[in-house]
Amino acid sequence: DRSAGKGQFRLEGDIEPFPGLDEPADADGSVALSTFQPTDGNPTDGAWEAFTKYGKLGPDFGLENVFKRPIIVLRPGASFRTPVPRGWLGRAIPMDELLAQDVVGKLRNLDVQVIHWAFGLCVPLRWPKGQIHSSEPIAEPIAIEESPLLPPVPPTQKRSPRLEDAGWPGKHPEVRHFMERVTDEVPQVVHCATFYFNPDLPERTRFRIGREGIEGIYSNGTYTVKFRVETTANTPGQQAAVVAALNEWLNR
Repeated sequence: DRSAGKGQFRLEGDIEPFPGLDEPADADGSVALSTFQPTDGNPTDGAWEAFTKYGKLGPDFGLENVFKRPIIVLRPGASFRTPVPRGWLGRAIPMDELLAQDVVGKLRNLDVQVIHWAFGLCVPLRWPKGQIHSSEPIAEPIAIEESPLLPPVPPTQKRSPRLEDAGWPGKHPEVRHFMERVTDEVPQVVHCATFYFNPDLPERTRFRIGREGIEGIYSNGTYTVKFRVETTANTPGQQAAVVAALNEWLNR
């Protein structure tokens, strides 16, 4: 599976010690260095940020539906008031929880077992003093449907982006250009329209499912714009698949 990775790297010079990761003598907590999905027995008293991960299978199995079900995971930096002696948190997610049942059946016929490695490496820390804010409530993952991706929208049905009637769009023409690219280059997108602007809040550019459907977040590192993305998706599973396609387009 693609989540295991086959990356290689080369060290330039000798390996040097880094005392910044040494265990503090009075460690009373732990911090995750990588994305993971908590499992039974993992600590819960702490601070973290969760997000929905949209995965895909590799192209090796000849499947039409290559989308995994969306899964809720915690970002690197999740911190807990409990030390983790074994150095890791999370679990391996079996394919019965990841994939549609017809896909599971086809893989079993091929004698293939797919597992998503949702483990996070942890290091000890000394719990910081001060106020800790709780994470926002998280919706349950939505199952991807059997044929989640929709046919492309004919070019004649696509509409130009709409920006709010405010002063900021004239100062940031790159926002219109980005939404034009989304509309033109992603086959399932019909129209984009902004609904939020914060000049002082940097965010991570991405797409997600919001309260009113699919929304995009664009940021140049100093400001943030949010915009609704109209697509031909009609069901939760189709929306999840289009969001996955949008984020894949963004990361090309």
